[in-house]
Amino acid sequence: MFSTRIITIVIFVLILGLAVAFVLLLQSDEITLSNQEQTATIGNFDEKLVFSCWQADSWGIYYFDESTRQLGKLIDGELNEHLPIVAPERNRIYFYQEEEIYNRLIEYWPASGQTNNLIFSKNDFIAVKISPDNEKILYLENEDGQQNLFYYDLIEDKTQKVVGDAGSFTWFTDSAKFVYVKDKILYLVNIDSQTGQLAKEISIISNVDSPVSAVSSPNAFLAVSETDEGVILVLVNTKQKTFEDFSQIEFATNLNSNFDISYAPDQSKIMLVKTNTTDNQSTVWLIGSDGREVQAILDGIQSPIWSSDSQHIYFSQMDSTSQSNIWFYNL
Repeated sequence: MFSTRIITIVIFVLILGLAVAFVLLLQSDEITLSNQEQTATIGNFDEKLVFSCWQADSWGIYYFDESTRQLGKLIDGELNEHLPIVAPERNRIYFYQEEEIYNRLIEYWPASGQTNNLIFSKNDFIAVKISPDNEKILYLENEDGQQNLFYYDLIEDKTQKVVGDAGSFTWFTDSAKFVYVKDKILYLVNIDSQTGQLAKEISIISNVDSPVSAVSSPNAFLAVSETDEGVILVLVNTKQKTFEDFSQIEFATNLNSNFDISYAPDQSKIMLVKTNTTDNQSTVWLIGSDGREVQAILDGIQSPIWSSDSQHIYFSQMDSTSQSNIWFYNL
């Protein structure tokens, strides 16, 4: 009887140890790829994590299936060609490819493997955002150190320059309007439904940056506003041209910082990312959907993005051997 108790205790301890190890594994899981450079932008596509990285002397676009935990390759890149994901959307993936003379923005259809060249430019693409209806594109080009904002109609295959020396930008949820920031002033632009031409810019509010469509109203945007005390998230009403404080985050401001705001897919939380443009290192805060609860969760990481189930945040991080590992943070 005594030996039976001992055996039972030993089995219990072993089971408990395995359970603890399993939980720790879930909280610190990673996908490790031997890269010579950092993993580029990460995106979500059809419940898959999609990212580009340098492996075996070439850039390629890879995917990680969140449900099956399988890693695969979507697109091969030629030597020294850079293939970052810029906007995985629904049944298409967009990326740009750097070449000797021209850079190309490419549309890729995973189901058929078909690619479509959309935009050619002698300048570098900085940021690209697809409209919610997948029919329009806004993108920034770097021309002699100046960021120029362009509008591209996928249906009509037409490009228009919006403004020179622009900053952040984003779409309205109806895809009929967009906003951009220049000199810390938020401007609104309407798209004529008949001609596709852009209407005159309307000045909305000053001292804001990094807007993102708010879930509370089709005319509202969350944006970053920097003060002497720290960073405030503000809720901007583009119709009334007003804003109100949404959430306060206290830390020292930095002129070399960019911000990014994103809602979880289930809209339960908000992720604020501050990225140092000098070393590309990011700090991440989680904010409640009402702006009240603020929590710093990650620091010194790159390319954070929500998982499709809103339960994890994926990010990349370089280790001591210069390998770029993809981790997830378990909420």
